[in-house]
Amino acid sequence: MLAAGAACLALAACADQPVQLSQTYSPQDSLGQAGRARAASRAPCRVRLVDVKDLRDDPQAAGTFSDRFVHAEDAPAWLRSGLLSISRDPRLAISDQTDTADLAVSVDLLKLYMETINQAKAANVVVRVHFGPSAPGDEKVYRGAFTSLNWTGVSGEARGALDTALAQVLEAVDQDLANRCAAKAETRTR
Repeated sequence: MLAAGAACLALAACADQPVQLSQTYSPQDSLGQAGRARAASRAPCRVRLVDVKDLRDDPQAAGTFSDRFVHAEDAPAWLRSGLLSISRDPRLAISDQTDTADLAVSVDLLKLYMETINQAKAANVVVRVHFGPSAPGDEKVYRGAFTSLNWTGVSGEARGALDTALAQVLEAVDQDLANRCAAKAETRTR
């Protein structure tokens, strides 16, 4: 009985604590596994990640989850971690450490938020990718959204939902990078 009471008090104390977004993207579902079986027909395209900027109005706030605030002051690190995970695709080698690259990208985080409605949780991520430092008009906006039941209201559940929404963004960015690299390689061989 005493242990049950202590567990209830611990859960009540956790319920008042804000949810903190992780610095590292770590998908838990199959959608987030960017390293699917893809054939690399040639050497991987080298992509330089020039910059990740947080352009949200409030760089700390990311909505609410089960009546708790979601804090995301490390959102650029989380997004950078996700973008670098695209290197699991054998067609691409993404790095923020290289000067020699076939393609360069800069990324702006436009929106990142969670909300709970009744028994559901919704996570949303919106980014803008600028392709190539010399072509500022060459950009595209990507959106990821994930909605599911709010099972327990714990922090890990909120972080998992945000990771899943980001996984949708990364899947689309991955495909666009691979297509742009293939087109660039085809142009060079002509």
